[in-house]
Amino acid sequence: MRLSTSILAATAALALVGAEELYSTSHNLRRVQGKAEVGRLDLGVSGSSGPSIAAGGVDFFLVSFSTDLPENVYNGWKITLKFDKSITMIQNLEADLLEQNADNTTLVFGPKEWNQDLKQGFQWQAWQGSCSGSPLTVLESYLTYDPTALPPSRPPPRPLHMEPPGVTVHEPVEGERFNLAKSLQLSMLFYEAQRSGRLPANKRVSWRFDSSLDDGKDVGLDLTGGYHDAGDHIKFIFPAAGATTLLAWGGLAFEEGYKASMEMGNLLDCVKWSTDYLMKLHTAKDEMYVQISDKPTDHFVFIRPEDMTLKRRSYKVTCANPGSQPVLESAAALAASHLLFKKHLKEGGKEGGVYDRKPAYDEEYVAELLRHAQELFDFGVRCPGHYVLDGKVPADCCYGGGPWEDEEAWAALWLYQATGTESYLEHAKRTYGKCCSPYKLQDPFNAWTQFGWDNKEAGVNLLLYSLTQEEQYKRAFTTHMDGWATADPIPRTPAGLSYVSQWGSLRVAANQAFLALIAAEAGLHPQSYRNYAKSQVYYILGDCCRNATTGEVMKTYQMGFGPVHPRNPHHRATACDLEGNCECSDRGSFHILYGAIVGGPREDDSHHDKCADFITNEVALDYSAGFQGAVAGLKQLSAQNILGDDR
Repeated sequence: MRLSTSILAATAALALVGAEELYSTSHNLRRVQGKAEVGRLDLGVSGSSGPSIAAGGVDFFLVSFSTDLPENVYNGWKITLKFDKSITMIQNLEADLLEQNADNTTLVFGPKEWNQDLKQGFQWQAWQGSCSGSPLTVLESYLTYDPTALPPSRPPPRPLHMEPPGVTVHEPVEGERFNLAKSLQLSMLFYEAQRSGRLPANKRVSWRFDSSLDDGKDVGLDLTGGYHDAGDHIKFIFPAAGATTLLAWGGLAFEEGYKASMEMGNLLDCVKWSTDYLMKLHTAKDEMYVQISDKPTDHFVFIRPEDMTLKRRSYKVTCANPGSQPVLESAAALAASHLLFKKHLKEGGKEGGVYDRKPAYDEEYVAELLRHAQELFDFGVRCPGHYVLDGKVPADCCYGGGPWEDEEAWAALWLYQATGTESYLEHAKRTYGKCCSPYKLQDPFNAWTQFGWDNKEAGVNLLLYSLTQEEQYKRAFTTHMDGWATADPIPRTPAGLSYVSQWGSLRVAANQAFLALIAAEAGLHPQSYRNYAKSQVYYILGDCCRNATTGEVMKTYQMGFGPVHPRNPHHRATACDLEGNCECSDRGSFHILYGAIVGGPREDDSHHDKCADFITNEVALDYSAGFQGAVAGLKQLSAQNILGDDR
């Protein structure tokens, strides 16, 4: 049996590896040898070991190396791995399989075209694969190379094209430290770059084309469309719906900010691309498709979405195999979007105006959004269950999800706003004690609770206060938000970023900034919450990395926003040229992913701009949603002349 040699983007936690360095100079080859231990990969959402749902019980593993290169390596190298069990597949971003023995226990790898040379201190990312059993142990692992090789002339970095073609970038506004309208504009382009399916004639991302046109054929349906989740091609509906809810909420809360940036039409277009898809996935009253493709299929290849030809499986939830989290979040997204589209139904404008590129829709479409939202809410509540554990949807790799009661209260509150029906508000209040109260027995709501795709507790408390003005919700929310705004207890990096997780560190801070601005609009600590939001958004836009002497911005975390930004995102479409040649290297991607927010820095503000680093340099739909809303909120303050910036 020959092993697969396609490439993987691993997204799970790394296995810990112990290592020691031994050097041998015979035959002008130097060996760096490490002893590695690899345990069975934990695939159960509860923390216990278990087989992959999608792979029918195949044992998967991760292996990482703790050895750093002692010196520069030039003109090629080899890695040899010896295992105690047969390897059926092994994938990585940095090496190609060259040879293997008869029983697939000894594997030899060599460099790709772009990484023949390695710098001193280089560290490999996680390698992942499948094996014939578990536990799996690496018996021997070593690198060989020629220490006498001289450095070759290196290929130059790819040229940097700063302004997206076909888009007139907004000019800076006096009184704004950063060009907020430009940031909003670029954020819209990021979502356009993530589109799946048949793209419209007015697309603005020139290097994206139709993709995944066979989605749904495995079940006899047309399930094309929607958004690719991150740097891969899987369509995870739970986080995609969560991002849609935040985008719609931002449009409702900060309409003036979007209009001042001339981006309201683009926002409606962005949200409608998602809501069209969410309604398409709701194929029967008690049935919804909540994931297209899976990790074993998608993450083992590194190609652009237009070239994805592997069979992509469609996963649905029903009352027999329930999945409340994505169903209820989709209900929230459609209800919030109903409000947004209803508000702008009669509005429009000439080309180049506030509503330029506004999508076509009518009263019937607005009504359909609400009908689907109500049916999905009823489905999710009447047929409760965890979509991974009960629904058997293989999202455990990336978006396993916790309890669904917060999505239940969240969706009920959005439906209350959309319908005025008191029973929805009462449902949210009844659910509150189980999901979102500071006094619940397990994981009580507090300052450490992160607001995002899987946790709506802060949003539920803020909405309940806004809708009822009841003191208990105000107290719960302000206690939570004060922990972020005052940096007590939530810590900050030396440069000022609220930091609680290495995964999507910028996303977490941006979501909190978004909530802070909405809370300020509701009259909660307006000055301190707005100042906090500015500090987090401005960190992302460039305050993170100012020259200590001149104050000059040295880097921004939004791609394309400033002259220096991440050039090597972990993103397949940008890492491939128009002929489908892909290179996950550090030379700069073939295309600039305008507007994307990468994962972010570590707790010491350090950041590795490496394509292979999926922790700090991947992008995702949910990474940008709260950020975009926060930027719109600041732009609204600027339009009202109360932003209070000093340039």
